[in-house]
Amino acid sequence: VKFSANSLTLDDLMIDEGRSINQEKLFNEAIPAVSGMIGHFKNVPWHKGITIVTDMPQGKDGEWILHRRKLMDPELIETISGTLAEIVRLKSGGTSSKGSELKFHRFQLLQLRKHAHLYREFDSIDNLELLGESYIRKMKRELTPLIFQTAIMNRRITKITGGVYANLHEKVHFYDAYDNTFLDNQRTYHGSFDLNKIKGKHYLQDADINRNDVLYVAFDYNANINWIVTGQQDGEKMKTISSMYVKNDRKLRELINDWCDYYVYHPAKTVVYYYDETALQGSYATSSETFADIAKAEFRKRDWMVMDMYVGKPMKHNLKHQYINDALKGVKYLFPLFNRQNNESLLPAMQNTDIKVGRNGFEKDKSGEKLKETDEDPLQLRTDGTDAWDTLFIGMNFYPYGGAAVSPGNVFF
Repeated sequence: VKFSANSLTLDDLMIDEGRSINQEKLFNEAIPAVSGMIGHFKNVPWHKGITIVTDMPQGKDGEWILHRRKLMDPELIETISGTLAEIVRLKSGGTSSKGSELKFHRFQLLQLRKHAHLYREFDSIDNLELLGESYIRKMKRELTPLIFQTAIMNRRITKITGGVYANLHEKVHFYDAYDNTFLDNQRTYHGSFDLNKIKGKHYLQDADINRNDVLYVAFDYNANINWIVTGQQDGEKMKTISSMYVKNDRKLRELINDWCDYYVYHPAKTVVYYYDETALQGSYATSSETFADIAKAEFRKRDWMVMDMYVGKPMKHNLKHQYINDALKGVKYLFPLFNRQNNESLLPAMQNTDIKVGRNGFEKDKSGEKLKETDEDPLQLRTDGTDAWDTLFIGMNFYPYGGAAVSPGNVFF
C-alpha cells in the first residue's frame, strides 16, 4: 500500500523473500521508518537494524540484493569474528580474574556490531545437520531444476548484458496472473481445500487467458529436450501465457499430451500451430513421420482443431534479432509480455542467451546445446526453448491467423 510505512516508527526491520520486494518502495518508504525510539534498546546492537533474507534472485530486479555485498567492510567483520573468538577463549578459562577483560570485549563487540553490515550466501548443504540429507534429495526430486538451484542450492542465474534479448526487462515485460477464484471454490464442507480437486496443473488458475480465443503454439524439436510455447494476442500485445518442456526419454508426443492436459478445460478448442522447415524433418532421425505430422496428429487425438501455419525457412539471425528487439522496445510489431510463473525456465534461458559472430555475422550462440547436461547447466536453461519462442514471435507477427500473411520473400531474405 503506497506510503503505508510513512507514519511508522520502527526499531527493527526484517524482510523475508527479499527478491520479491520492490527496491524503490523499500528505500523510499520502509527504510526511512527505521528511526527507532531514542533511549530504548540502547544496549541492543541490532537496534535500528535491517535483516533481509531471500532465495537467490533470478533476474535483474533482484540484483540490488547481490550488490549489498559491496557495502560490507571485511576488516570490520573480521574484527568482530576475532572479538567473539577472544570472548569464547576467556569464558572457557573459567577464572574470575578475567571478568574485566570479558566486560571490555563485550562492550567492544556491542560497538562494533552497531556499525556492521554483513552479507552472506549459504546453500542448504550448510544446514545439512538440521535439514538432513533426505530433505535435500526430496527437494531435488520434487522441485523444478531452476527452483532447486536458486532456492536450495542458492546459485546465481543472472542476465547476460548485451545478449540476444538485450531489451527484455522484468519490470516491463513480465507480469503475474493468478486467478484464485478456482481454488476458493474447491473447498470442503469444513472450509479447507479439497486436495483431490486441486491436484494437478491446469489453466483454470491463470488469469491472463482469453477463454474465447484460440491458442497459438510453436515448438522446438530435439533429441534430448522438446519445447512448446503458447501465446495469445491481446490487442497490440503478444502474451506468452505458458511454456513447457520434456526431457530425455519423454518426447514430443508426451509433451503435447501434457499441454492438452493443462488446457483440457479451454472452451475454444482451436490451436494455431506455427512451424518452420525444421519441423519437416523425420522425427528423431529414425522415422519418415515428421515432427509436424506428430504434432498435428497428437492435437487431433485430443479433439483439438489444428490450423497449421507454415512459416518457411528459419529467418536470418540478424533480421530476427532486429525484429525481436524492436518489438521489446515497443518500436513496432506486437509488444511481448510474459507470464512470469508459467515461463519459469524460458525467461532465464532468454536472459542468458548470448551472441556470437558466425560466418554470416552475429547470431545466437547455441553451442551449449551440444554439451552434456549437469546440475549447474540443465537443458531447460539453454537456447532450445528460445528457438520455440522465436518461431511463435515470427508466426504471430508475420503470419497472423485469420489475416493476410506477409510474404517471407518480401520480408526476411
